[in-house]
Amino acid sequence: MRRARPRAQSAWLEPAAAALGAAAALTCAVLALPHAGDAGGIARAREAERSARGGDVLGAERQWRELWRTGARAPGLAARLAWARLEDEDIAAATLWVLRGEREDLRDPALDWVKQRVREAGGLAGSGARAVPLRRLEWAALALLFGASIGLGWPRRAVVAAAAAALVACAAAVPLREAIDARRDEAVVMRDERLSGSDIDLEPGRVVRLLGRSGARIRVWVGRGLEGFVPGDALRAVASLP
Repeated sequence: MRRARPRAQSAWLEPAAAALGAAAALTCAVLALPHAGDAGGIARAREAERSARGGDVLGAERQWRELWRTGARAPGLAARLAWARLEDEDIAAATLWVLRGEREDLRDPALDWVKQRVREAGGLAGSGARAVPLRRLEWAALALLFGASIGLGWPRRAVVAAAAAALVACAAAVPLREAIDARRDEAVVMRDERLSGSDIDLEPGRVVRLLGRSGARIRVWVGRGLEGFVPGDALRAVASLP
């Protein structure tokens, strides 16, 4: 009788764990789906689109910027703001918006298009590549796949354990990427500046890492082991609000 109890417990514990894994995967997928904004925000976005198509790019940009400030953080919106700055030949500001959009989601079609235009104009130098450039929906799809594998793989414990580990990794991927981005302390050079202690000229649109502040100057890392100071007002942090 004592030996029968563990078997009876495992008879319902393992299917319950499989069902829980599948439910967790479904939850990840639902949370990763794009959510529509409020009616007022949608109306303002449509009005901005009409303004841009009518040639009033500055008016559209003001509305897009206000949407971003009020929490409408979408890569497509960042792409529009980058395009508006690019139309005004402001390479540094366009670079900022591309980097802000990438922090929201990678490989957005509109953001990819404007990113190429910014690179062609001389921006984004030093930005580097993002590790594992999967979008939120792609991570969610993988989580859903591994969640289904948990259910289909039961009662093979090795398969269930591997699928569960992969599910946890997929669920943690986006929050982990956001945490890494927050610690990167990236900034964009907004005007021509000389890196102190070197003969390196930093052009507008150059991406640097912030290392520390000394009075009105900020120590930055520009790649390949090169560090130096530049005036603080010559930089704009990617995480700053527009």
